[in-house]
Amino acid sequence: VVGVLLVSGLVFAAIVAAFFVSKAGPALLDSIANISTSKSGNRGEGEFKFDSDKIIEIEQKAGDVESLVVNVAIKKGEVIVKENELGDVLRGTVGYLGGKPNIESRRSGSAVLTLEIKSEDGAGENVSLDLVPKVRSVVNLGVGIGNVRVDLSKLDVSLINVAVGTGNTEVTFSGTNSTTASLATGVGNVKLRIPKGAEHKIVYKQAAEKNDIFSDSDYVVEGNSIKTRGYDSAKIRIVVNVGVGVGKTSFEFID
Repeated sequence: VVGVLLVSGLVFAAIVAAFFVSKAGPALLDSIANISTSKSGNRGEGEFKFDSDKIIEIEQKAGDVESLVVNVAIKKGEVIVKENELGDVLRGTVGYLGGKPNIESRRSGSAVLTLEIKSEDGAGENVSLDLVPKVRSVVNLGVGIGNVRVDLSKLDVSLINVAVGTGNTEVTFSGTNSTTASLATGVGNVKLRIPKGAEHKIVYKQAAEKNDIFSDSDYVVEGNSIKTRGYDSAKIRIVVNVGVGVGKTSFEFID
């Protein structure tokens, strides 16, 4: 299942839509760096803070579907995705300052549940979603100015695409489910939190460069990618396509 994010009225609409539809995230990472970042942001340092005035609550039964597709596109704000620890219901909140954001959900029988959230204006939104752990999911997130924080550690997310114009992205991966991620930031930082022992491959928009955390005994460099030596034979694998225009990519290996 591939989620398609179609957003009208956003500064970065065409880039984000193409990024999601193509499934060829790495080919468009350079384009993301050209997003306008006129008045917010500080060259990748610090955090963006947004307050919310009004709140919409989301509650959708999702434990009976085969897959879930989540599409979020906001001009300014923060998106948080994590697990729902309490059962088979997709829960969340959308806080907003200006016009009420457009929120739609639809079902294709018992096969697919799709949730879409997109900005009505540029005043700002805070989106927090708790997904159902046992349902395989596809997540597409687009933020013009702001932050994205995703915790996949207890989720079965096969594909995640994140495009941020200005802001910071943090993704915590699962050690028990395979995931392919495409993460693009124009101005800001990307932090990858990878479970220790998980076989993974990082694909950069430019030639891969080893740093001190990538030892020669554990990693292999191939062109613009670097992978663990056990990656090719592993049943569970993490693939991350990452591109940062101005900023840095950092790694944390977690228990």
